[in-house]
Amino acid sequence: PDNSLAWTVDALYKTGSQGLTAAVYGNSTENVGGTDTDQYGLYVQGSVDLGNDWDVFARRETNDDDDNAGPGTEELQAVTFGANHHFNKNVKFTADVVWIYAGDAPSSDGNAVNGGSLSDSLGLDGNLTDDEDQIALRLQLQLLF
Repeated sequence: PDNSLAWTVDALYKTGSQGLTAAVYGNSTENVGGTDTDQYGLYVQGSVDLGNDWDVFARRETNDDDDNAGPGTEELQAVTFGANHHFNKNVKFTADVVWIYAGDAPSSDGNAVNGGSLSDSLGLDGNLTDDEDQIALRLQLQLLF
């Protein structure tokens, strides 16, 4: 790009065993002789510490990829529910379920995951039609060295 501006604004609020995180982010590019893009995203996540080294969380996110390929290829909408188990300060296990929502009118403003440009980077199936939701189960073990 000839000019690019990326930005984010985020906030975290914690009280007792509960937490709330939110962020708005974007990227704008200007391309001389090419197509300009404006990409935006938003997520909100709530969490609760259950004690005994367990916490649960839920997240809602949307990303507008500003893909110029046509309707149904530029917006990602997802909801995630999950849990973390902290074995100690160096080892954490996370399990979550991500629901990628195809939208109410997928043929006009569907979800980028369904054959759009975001599919490959998320590791999801880009060969689905625009009216199919996707659900992914993720298991992750994090080690801190």
